[in-house]
Order: sequence, then structure tokens, then C-alpha cells
Amino acid sequence: MKNYVLFLYISFLFSVSLAAQEETTFGIVGEKAPKWEVNNWIDENGDDTEIEIDDYEGKVIVMLCFQHWCPGCHTHAFPMVKYLKDKYKRNDEVEFVAVQTVFEGQHTNTKKRLRKTQKKYKLDIPFGHDDGQNTDSKRSNIMQNYKTGGTPWFIIIDKSGNVVFNDYEIDVRTAQRTIKKALENVQASK
Repeated sequence: MKNYVLFLYISFLFSVSLAAQEETTFGIVGEKAPKWEVNNWIDENGDDTEIEIDDYEGKVIVMLCFQHWCPGCHTHAFPMVKYLKDKYKRNDEVEFVAVQTVFEGQHTNTKKRLRKTQKKYKLDIPFGHDDGQNTDSKRSNIMQNYKTGGTPWFIIIDKSGNVVFNDYEIDVRTAQRTIKKALENVQASK
């Protein structure tokens, strides 16, 4: 009887563990890209603006989610976005945005730092500040809606508005292959 109870207990713990893992699954590849719901944006010149995903309908969107204090964002992500932005500068079907997805360090990861980061990497793309102030959890809307797991995080959306990449770091070759496929992928909306 003890073995049977132990077996039931272990089975219960295993099923709870599996359920917890399912809840923490990251990314939404293959799904329609949700609205961004980011309230604070600056344009490529550092001026306040309003942007939503619908503004880029029919285009491939490459989004970098970052935090100002994220070392990987500065050593890898921003330089790679700069490289890709320069590579696709003549392609008006590819757009780039960067969003500071605040989930900790609210005192450091502020809207005021957006322009500083934008200038540092000479990125003439819109930057958003998503502190989640309009959510119950005080977590970034992008983090919640796209199920991101931290920073740096890359999201690529195809011309049909479907998420085709949604994960931590991406290398340049994979990014280029994904962008190429996203440019070719014009499907009916899901």
C-alpha cells in the first residue's frame, strides 16, 4: 500500500511539473502577431510618436526586445540589428523596431534611456518603452502577448502578420534566412 501511495504521489508531482512547464512555454511561432499595446514610442529622430503593428501591414517586421542594462543586448543584439538594418536599408518591405520590455529594474530601464541607446548604435528605427503599467502584472505587454522569456529576445513577423521567429538570440545567418522566408511567405491570415 505504501508503494502505491508513493507511486500516486510521484505521479501527481510529475503531472504538476508538466503543467507548470506548459505554462512557461515561450514564444508564439505560427500564431497571428498580437497588437503591441506599447504606450511610449520615439521615432528614428527621437521624437515622441505612436506606433502599432497595423502601421506595418504587409511588411516583414524584425523586433528586438531589450532592457537598457542587458549585457547581451549591447554585446550582441544591438550590433546585429544595426548590421541587419544596414543590409536591408534598400528593401522597403522590411521594418525594424526595438522595444524595451521592462520586467525588472524599472529605475534603470526607463523611457529616458531610449534615445541614448538609439544614438549609441546609430539605429534610425522606432524605439518603444513597454513597462506594463497598463497591465495587472506590471510586466511588459510584449512579454505577455508574445510569451517572451527575457532579453535580448527577437521576434520576426512575416508579411501576412504571422510570427515566424520568437526566441532568444538569433545569429545573423538564421536571421537572414528567416527574413527571406518571411518576405516570401504571404498567406491568408490565420
